[in-house]
Amino acid sequence: MKVFAERHHLNFPYMWDSTQDVTRSFGVISPPTAFSIDSNEIIRYQGQIDEHTQTASAQGVDYLGNAIILKTVGTWTFVKSGKT
Repeated sequence: MKVFAERHHLNFPYMWDSTQDVTRSFGVISPPTAFSIDSNEIIRYQGQIDEHTQTASAQGVDYLGNAIILKTVGTWTFVKSGKT
């Protein structure tokens, strides 16, 4: 994960949960699962990152990206869990 984060210039905190202890404590039943947590430590999004496959031409919904976009326009109305 460290190499991936460096290669893709991730500028946000991430965590690798090799034992799945933290994952289970959040009630996740279908990893991988993304969380978006606001500055008040409230989970605003929990679910899939997207529906894309590994291919560059894949079409699909960008669940986490949509949640972040809505946050930047001032609303957290997209709190739907993305198919987890």
